[in-house]
Amino acid sequence: ASLMVVDERANELVLKAGVGLKTQISEVARIRLGEGVAGGVLETGRALVVENIESAGLQPAPAERQYKTKSFISYPIRFGGRTIGVLNVTDKMSGEKYNEVDLSLLEIIGPQVALALERAEWQERAREFQLMSITDQLTGLLNRRYLQERMNEELNRSKRYEYPMSFLMIDIDDFK
Repeated sequence: ASLMVVDERANELVLKAGVGLKTQISEVARIRLGEGVAGGVLETGRALVVENIESAGLQPAPAERQYKTKSFISYPIRFGGRTIGVLNVTDKMSGEKYNEVDLSLLEIIGPQVALALERAEWQERAREFQLMSITDQLTGLLNRRYLQERMNEELNRSKRYEYPMSFLMIDIDDFK
């Protein structure tokens, strides 16, 4: 299985996670919207169940991935009316072809995957905003707000463990 997420800035799918892949995640190329199977699923927003990739007339995956079967499902992950990624499953453990029952299982877990991806995106944005609030935009150095927060933490730690604490502030080159 692999999970590809939309990079909206580049309008591409990026592999974020994979289980059972024979190649490293970083080695898998990005896929543009409408390109390949996953790109097509992203573009249409409809799941694709393929019993045999060759008879379906689709381009097979690179040989180094060493898939055991020619059947797979590519499922769009949707949240709030937009497609945010694609979940691909290959090599059914039984060796059989994927079917509508397998697709219905993905339809059950798809919304949970979408919710988890959306929450992860919001957490990443929150981390970015937090970093922006404690760094100077021009220099990228930590700002006064961060210094005050850390000072309070270190003073409390000093009191808690009864350690002495020193603080030295140097004005270099009249840089305010």
